[in-house]
Amino acid sequence: MIKKFISIIIISTVLCTVLPEQLSQAKIEKGVTIDIARKYYSKDSLKKIVQQISEYNGSYLQLHFSDNENYTINSNYLDQTANKKNKYFLTKSELEELIKFANKKNIQVIPDIDLPSHSKGWLTLLRKKDEDLYRNVVSNYSNEMVDYHNNKASILVSRKLIKEILVMFEQPKFKNEQKIVLGGDEVPGSIRQQDDFINFMNEITKVALEENYTVKLWNDSITTNGLKTLNNNIIIMFWQRKSSDLASVDDFLKQDYSIENYNSYSYYLFPSLNEGLQDFNINKSNIIKANLNDFSDLNNDFTKYVGTNINGENITFWGEHADDMTQNELVDYISSYIEVFLTN
Repeated sequence: MIKKFISIIIISTVLCTVLPEQLSQAKIEKGVTIDIARKYYSKDSLKKIVQQISEYNGSYLQLHFSDNENYTINSNYLDQTANKKNKYFLTKSELEELIKFANKKNIQVIPDIDLPSHSKGWLTLLRKKDEDLYRNVVSNYSNEMVDYHNNKASILVSRKLIKEILVMFEQPKFKNEQKIVLGGDEVPGSIRQQDDFINFMNEITKVALEENYTVKLWNDSITTNGLKTLNNNIIIMFWQRKSSDLASVDDFLKQDYSIENYNSYSYYLFPSLNEGLQDFNINKSNIIKANLNDFSDLNNDFTKYVGTNINGENITFWGEHADDMTQNELVDYISSYIEVFLTN
């Protein structure tokens, strides 16, 4: 009886010391994405947003600065430079000040560029700089997309642009923990040409991995077949799944990809002067109702998945309806939702 009792104590001790480490879930990060490509945000407005993220224990600010409308950060490579404050892009000094302020608050600033689609903003700048190079890299299908079909020039230009971004966003406080978004969403032809698409994303991912950045990609152009060759170190930002041809949350989990929940039904918001109190209450209710494991998948906005590789969630503020909003109106709008999201 004594031996049996001792055996139980030993087994219990082993379970208590081993299982938590084996089964512990990765750190859950909650972040905020701001679309500064479609709507101008001043440095001071972004600092106010960072301040609130910090106050409610958020992890990061993700800056979506590149889209079809604009490329809104300083770029020596694209000849977009200015020392003076302007309403077109953040200057080098403004970006440095924002990053320094955020890091003091223990908030990482994550750069967010879209490739190969949603690229018209920077492609337009490239065209002004070098017409021939522009024609070599722009897609024949659309002037909003980089040609990702085994185009060495496209890969070279994309890698140069990414490398510049990596340097500008370098944050020693988060050494070996930094992340960058490289896009991968809404890519025309990506299902039919999955091999070319995955090869392109893998190639541009390499430059970030070489600098010890972790790469984040959107889920909606990746098929189950694509998962066979997609770099497994990539974090998947799952916002929605419109087609059964695309990989599901389960597919990513089975292949051991880390996933962050960007549920487009609950966590996508569009600042606008037309939004009233009723709209706010509906959006607030959707945020409160959602949780880490609820994903927007096919025809269901709340499909539940469970896995220790689900390690983050994000609320995103897109700018296409915010043209008439002042900086104060923008900050007030965003602040009201950040509090709901980060305290939920």
